[in-house]
Parts: sequence; C-alpha cells; structure tokens
Amino acid sequence: MGATYTRQSSYSDGDVITAAHTNDEFNQLLAAFQASTGHTHDGTANEGGPITKLLGNSITLGAGTAGTDITLTFDGETSDGVMYWMEDEDHFKFADDVVIDSTKKLYFYDEGGEYIYASADGQLDLVAGTEIQIAATTIDINGAVDISGNTTIGGSLIIGGNTLSSAELAFLDGVTAGTVSASKALVVDSDKDIASLRNITLTGELDAGSLDVSGDADIDGTLEADAITVDGVALATYIRDTVGTNMLSSNTESGITVTYDTSNDNIDFAIDAAQTGITSLLATDIKIGEDDQTKIDFETADEIHFYANNVSLISLTNANSGDAVLTVPTADKNFTVKGTDGSSAVTALDIDMAASGDATFNNKVIAAELDISGDVDVDGTLEADAITVDGVALGTFIRDTVGTNMVSSNTESGITVTYDTTNDNIDFSVDAAQTGITSLLATDIKIGEDDETKIDFETADEIHFYANNVHQVKLVDNAFTPQADSDVDLGASGTYWKDAFIDTVTTTGDVDVGGNIELGHASDTTIARSSSGVVTIEGNTIITTANSDAATTTTSSSDADFVLVDDGGVLKKITPTNLGITAGAASTDDVVALSIALG
Repeated sequence: MGATYTRQSSYSDGDVITAAHTNDEFNQLLAAFQASTGHTHDGTANEGGPITKLLGNSITLGAGTAGTDITLTFDGETSDGVMYWMEDEDHFKFADDVVIDSTKKLYFYDEGGEYIYASADGQLDLVAGTEIQIAATTIDINGAVDISGNTTIGGSLIIGGNTLSSAELAFLDGVTAGTVSASKALVVDSDKDIASLRNITLTGELDAGSLDVSGDADIDGTLEADAITVDGVALATYIRDTVGTNMLSSNTESGITVTYDTSNDNIDFAIDAAQTGITSLLATDIKIGEDDQTKIDFETADEIHFYANNVSLISLTNANSGDAVLTVPTADKNFTVKGTDGSSAVTALDIDMAASGDATFNNKVIAAELDISGDVDVDGTLEADAITVDGVALGTFIRDTVGTNMVSSNTESGITVTYDTTNDNIDFSVDAAQTGITSLLATDIKIGEDDETKIDFETADEIHFYANNVHQVKLVDNAFTPQADSDVDLGASGTYWKDAFIDTVTTTGDVDVGGNIELGHASDTTIARSSSGVVTIEGNTIITTANSDAATTTTSSSDADFVLVDDGGVLKKITPTNLGITAGAASTDDVVALSIALG
C-alpha cells in the first residue's frame, strides 16, 4: 500500500491562510505521487480506483531496456495468463495454450494462401497456394493415406521390411507361370511345373547314359545325381518345404514377421513396426525417439532428458532426493523313414542306433555297398548314408542352403540373424538400437532407464513420469500436472523455459515482473520506473477534488502540460508551475481524494 493524501488544514471565513498551510497540503500531494511510495491504483482503499481502460490507438509496454524480456500477466481468479515479448529472440511467447476458435485461420507469410485451420470438427486442414514441403528424415503416418494423384518414388519400395528396386520389378514384369522367358524370373505353374529351360550346366561329370533301378538303392559311397527325391518329393522342394514352408508356415511369431521368399529361396526376418508384445524397455543409457537428435534419453542416472533437434529441452529429476554324417543326438534312438504305400503306412527305412546303426529297408535291398558308375534312376525309395549334391555333402548342402545362403543374403531389419557353424543353429537377436519400430502399444507398458526412472502407462488414458522411483508428473486428458501439490518445478534458476504459449495463468503467490509494463506502442502512454525509483506517467493527468476551495489560477488551453481540477463541478486547467508541485516546495489546497486517468 502506498502513501495517500491526508487533509492537513480546515478553514473558516476570516481565517488567515499562511504559506505553512499550503506547504503542508502540497507535501501531502507530493507524498501521494511519489514514485516508489505513492498511491498504487490497485483498487484498494485510498489507493485510487483501478485503471479499467487505456485510451489510445497505440499503447506501449516496456522500458526499452536492452536484453530484458517484457511480461504481460492476465490475473484471473483461478487461472492466470502470461504473454512474453522475448527481447533477444524477437518474438512473442505464450505461457498457456492458444485456441484458434471455430474455423478461424492461422496465416503464414502473409494473409493470403498459406494457412492452417479446422474446416470441420475433428479435421485439420493445411492449405498452401503451391506446395507443402515436409523437411524431415522420417515421416510417420499412423493411419490410412489417400493420394488422389500420382506417387513418385525416387528410391526403392520397402514393403514389410522387404526392399524392391525398379530393376527387380523388371524381372517380374511379363512373367508367365510355368514358362521360361529370357532375363525374367522363373515362376512355376499351378502344378509346380516349368517348361522350356534351354540348358542346365553341371560342373561335375556323367559317366553313364542312364541307370534304371526298379527297387530301392543303398549307396555307401557318394551319390551324384541330376535330381534326387526324398519320399517322392524332389530334394530342393523337400528342403524348401521342410525349412521354408513347414518350419515357418506353422511356427509361432510374435513381434516379428518371418517370410519364406519363393522367388529367391530366402528366409526374411522383419521386426514388426507396430509392437504390442513388448511391455518393458529398460537399459542403462537407453534412448527412444525419431532419431539421435529428437529423442527421450536416459543418459544420466535417475533423470529423463528430452531432446528435439539436438537440443536438450527438458530434464526430469527428483527434486527431493569331411564325409557327411547324419547324427541322431539322443543315444540309442532309431532313425526311421516312414511313408505310405498306396493307402498303407510303411516304414521304408529303420536305422537302429542301439545296434550300431543297422539299417533295415522295408523291401528288397539290405547291402553293404552299391557302386554305380553311371546315372541312377530310382523308381522306388533311395536311402543313403551319405548324399552329395554337385560335389557337396547333403548335410553341408542343407546347411549352406539354409544357414549360409538363405540367411547370409537375406534382408534383416531391426534383428540380427546368425548361422552358428559350431552347432548348426540359426540364432536370432533383436537389435538394441531400433529405427524401424514406429509404434509400441501395450496395456501397462513402461519405458525408461529402469523400473524407477521411467515413463509408465500404468493407468488407462494417462501417462505417468517417474524419476528415482518417485511419481513426478502425469499427463491426462486436457491436463499436464504434478503428482503432488507444489512439488515439481517448471524449469530452474539456471535453466529457464524458452517460450510458453498459455491462455491463462493462475498463481497462489506473487508475480514478479522484471521489466516495465508498456501498454501499446512507444508513441503512446507508458508507465516506467527509473533507476532512482521515480514513476513516470506519460500523458495528461486529471485530479478531482470534493472541495470547492481549489486553486483559481488557470492558463490557456494551449498549455502542453496541465492538471484539471474539479472545482465544484467546474473543471479548471492549472499548470504544474502554478500548482507549485516541486520537490521541497509547499502549497495549499483542499484536495482530499485523487484519481489519475491516462489519455
């Protein structure tokens, strides 16, 4: 509360008015208008009425101090609004949300063809006269895309983790199933047949024209053949069916898609972009985001750091504290080949491991050795202890086909697939740094450094932030709030928030304005406080009094600076010189109440 005016003297007819009387009254006026201790116009008793209207087409706020931001606060009952003019950054900042009402537009560049607006409830339109350019390394669209025009792709087309180039598309263009075409992919017909292959070149040799074996064949040595069937199925098909079709078609996949590509016999592995089975991502120094510049980084223990465009924007902490050998791994267990003869089930071959590998065929041949120098045509079942394909042992051929060829040249995205030659296993390891996952959705999912510093979705429709095992803040529908009242700071003394766009601001404490309050532009009314403490009000001042014994000295209306005195309903213009309002001077008047109107 500032100093107020108190009447010093009362007069009756015939009283002698001395200079001391006038000095006392004007000293009271000086005290009431003193810059640092005078009346405040804050609406309290004897402080003058609150300022409810500022007249003028241009009003200036601020003192023009270099490097000093200007704050304008709207004092509401429960929520306050704050707007800043950022001096060095040369822009406005709002501490609350900004709402563009109804279908009103937010224009860019000029009030022309570039703007953002809601053309209808639930729809946001981006409008440009010529082009909308999105400059980003990754664009994530979580929904259907409707493109009315053409789509041009400068690079390759990636579908489900599989990359398809224009050259690869050319191999499929014009292909007829079952027919061989030059420089085209081979596609079998519905009967799995293909015709018109011109030449097949073998790197080995053929020593005989043909070999027709009506029964079974048991070959203890090496078998070389143009084609080998297992239980009536071609060897290549048998391998593909066993590995590609059977082992993968009925397997279990969760969070990963494993595809057998019949066009190149590859087994492709792709981590699903939308993950629903992952419920926890916990690791020291884990980071999650669009790229290494826009991310949530748990680089410091018990802290969560938010980065955008490689700038650390937010840190959340606890402010309170040889020959091929086919082996059966189980001891004394038989190796058995079974099939169907017509409608009857048969055991074509049974190798008894408990009997040192005795092999029993269902029909015909039980022999120690069969040496054939030419081709072999087996109408029945061919069983061999060792089979080679193009000079390669069958076990090695299968391992090379599946482990080396099908895995080494396959496509991997977000996962590392390794063929371990020490145990013939195919190992799968999901990469620690994921760039292809665009969605992590699961009930009660949590992401963070560990179970104490994390982002937790433990409550439906809410996001909870923990640091050092303390629930700090939460994000709910239409609100971002601390968990406990007056517990979490928004920024710190050395790390301020840059811009805030706020509709209203509510505070239970004081509002400290570091600069001046400037209403409008620099050419109009300004309330400024100098370093000496003097408050300067630019413009005319009106002083009203309830007593008619006001000073009678007037000047012409052309005076640039004056005071209007209400003398019994008659306004009189008095210059500051005639009023005698000077430092240390004395004057006399009967003014008992003062108010200032700017304009």
